Amino acid sequence: MAVENGNATDHVDLYNKLYTFLTSHADLVNAGQQWARVASVGLAPPLTANSDALGDDGISGAVMLKGPGLAGADEIYVSMYLYDNTALDRQMLYLVGHNGVLADNDTYQNHINSSPRKAFPVWRQAMEYWFIASGRRFMGVVKLGTVYEVFYCGFYLPYALPDGNPYPLMIGGTTADTTSNVGQETTGDDHRAFVDPWERSPGSLTFLTYAGNWVNARHDNSTNNVEHAVHPFFSAAEPRELESNTDSITPPSDDWLDTRFSYLASQRPLLGGGYLLTPLTLHGTQYHTPVADPGVHGIMDGLHHVTGSGNLAENIVQVGGVDHLVLHNVYRTTTASYFTMALE
Repeated sequence: MAVENGNATDHVDLYNKLYTFLTSHADLVNAGQQWARVASVGLAPPLTANSDALGDDGISGAVMLKGPGLAGADEIYVSMYLYDNTALDRQMLYLVGHNGVLADNDTYQNHINSSPRKAFPVWRQAMEYWFIASGRRFMGVVKLGTVYEVFYCGFYLPYALPDGNPYPLMIGGTTADTTSNVGQETTGDDHRAFVDPWERSPGSLTFLTYAGNWVNARHDNSTNNVEHAVHPFFSAAEPRELESNTDSITPPSDDWLDTRFSYLASQRPLLGGGYLLTPLTLHGTQYHTPVADPGVHGIMDGLHHVTGSGNLAENIVQVGGVDHLVLHNVYRTTTASYFTMALE
């Protein structure tokens, strides 16, 4: 495991620092868990601010990395692509996962079973960052003013034996949109952390199921649109009964959605101090007909829901000797909008 907290001068410096962290951080190298560049894709970093490496060809400004897993036996493929929309002065780091590499394709997309593209905005100013990585996954936070952009690339922890889910890859950001529509300043459902991807389509989170299919997890006010979701931000099935005054309410009523929100929003710190950390679970739902992938797929590695009551972004919650960084969902600060990222 490796962790780095620092500052980047701009979007290009951030990209270079992330690449250097993943490929050469001493803690990863000493554990044999450093990520390696796939030489056939993109251009070798570092980028320079005055180069043409931020164009829209999918090659310059792109890199593909291969993670070795914890024991050096895996091949986990993730591409990154930094794009600078100079006309709008918006910058974006795009993320794509793959099952394998096509040697004759030097772009960051369209390899073997490539994922839907996810992304997070960056900018041309200084920004603080937190990078966390192992040989299985890397994730991080980039702070743009009071906005927290988050990302996750690599394996989640499947509820299955290796033969049952051999390649549990997950890609998460804060949008699936482009710089034409989303920047640091954007509000609304197109700009949400992957832990609670409340977008109608396609959402800021995608993962491979045990069947080897990419699915977009997304939360929606119309529960019939939800096939895959993240607990506890969204329920896997209808509660048998939720009481609101004298009425029993079930989805997809607005009352039920309000009750679900109230459950998250009303959590409080634990008696005696501290906070309850709830694992973020990837699951199919029973709302969509037919049910696509019933059951529970696994949990996000190092991520948990936490109440925002009495809490602030960048607080540290310590559990079992591990520090968990408290974050809110991009710009949202309601008590139901908080989660943690383990600094390990």
